[in-house]
Formats: sequence, structure tokens, C-alpha cells
Amino acid sequence: MLGAIRGCLGRIVFLAAVLAALVAGFVYRDRVRAAWAVLRGDTAVGARGGPVASPELAAAAQDRLDAVMRGDQAEAAFSVAELQSLLEYRYRDALPAFIDSPRVEIADGRVRLGVRVPVDRFTAARGLAEVAALLPDTTDLLIRGALLAAGDGKVAFAVEGVTAHGIPLPRRLVPGALEMLGRQAAPGLPDDAIEVALPQGTRAAYIRGDSLVILSSGHRPRD
Repeated sequence: MLGAIRGCLGRIVFLAAVLAALVAGFVYRDRVRAAWAVLRGDTAVGARGGPVASPELAAAAQDRLDAVMRGDQAEAAFSVAELQSLLEYRYRDALPAFIDSPRVEIADGRVRLGVRVPVDRFTAARGLAEVAALLPDTTDLLIRGALLAAGDGKVAFAVEGVTAHGIPLPRRLVPGALEMLGRQAAPGLPDDAIEVALPQGTRAAYIRGDSLVILSSGHRPRD
């Protein structure tokens, strides 16, 4: 069961944090490269003076998360650095194996996600073969959107835009890009959104400021 819980949270961490400056300001290439360097750990301090991802930060964040899941703590807010640390050091295996260099950040209530994907994945995806010829062998895929409540212990990541190697994808191609990343259909779910089940022991997750907040369901999960 622990593996399933970690898988669910891994998907939340993966979807619900952002590289806002990276995506929103892609045209400012120098700033983007600096942000990626910081998140890779090439510098000791983050772009805003905050900590970068580390095993120690992941362990501390995991302790608070476990407390929420047990019902010992009503809620916990996780910073971008904590989310990135959880992703890199605790939940990396929850992501598809072909995804490389996942990066996340939160800003202004919006989620932004950066990953690197082999171009052959575009060739095989629905509707994306037409853009594959424009892309390098390994392509930076940047996704932005909002995290919304979906009821019944679920959240939905509503995608507002996808950029591949700096090229904004037309809206009609977004569903194919999400399917490439592992999106699964669900009743009533728009084809430009991804549904994520919350971990057992939690009842809601939402963005507040520049953090991901996870709420406890108030009771201990069954073993």
C-alpha cells in the first residue's frame, strides 16, 4: 500500500509545482538557463535566495507529509524547494521512465512543469508527428496550468498551455501531449486535464501563494 500512496503523491508533486519564470519567460533565455542551473544544484542558493533540492530537505518534507497522512497534523504547506526535493529523492520512480530532468515550481496560483522527453515520443503520440520534425532528439517540454478540486478525494491539473522546445503547441495538440505523459481518461474529465487521486489519509490539495497545501482527512489510513 505504501508504494501506491507514494505513487499518488509522486504524481501530485510532479503536477503541482512550477517553474513559473522558466515557462512564462521563455523568451528571456539567459534567465531561463540560470533558473535551470539553480534547480540542478549548480549553485548553492536558489534564484530568490531560497534552498535548492537536497536529500535533507526531502526527508524533512516527508516527515511533515507523513504526519498529515496519519492525521497527526491538519495540513502542511510545501515550498517549491521541498517539492523538488521530494520529487528527486523520494518519488522519482513514480514518473514514467522516459521522462528526464523533471522540474517544478509554483507562482501566482499557477503550476508550471518542465521535463525533457525523447523526440520519438512525439512521433508516436496522437497529433504530434507534425511537430516532431522541428524538435531536437531530446526536447524540453514545458507545461502550465492550475490545480483544481475534482471531488471524491481527487484533484485535477487543468492545462492552460504546453511549449515544446520553445514552440507553443496549438490547443488541439495538448491532449496528445498529455497522453504521451501518461494521462488517463476519466468520466467528465476534459481532454486537456489530468486527474490525480489523493493519497490515503488526505482529503484535498491546493495551491496557496507559492506553496502546495495538502489537507489531512482527519483519520488514520488503514494498513
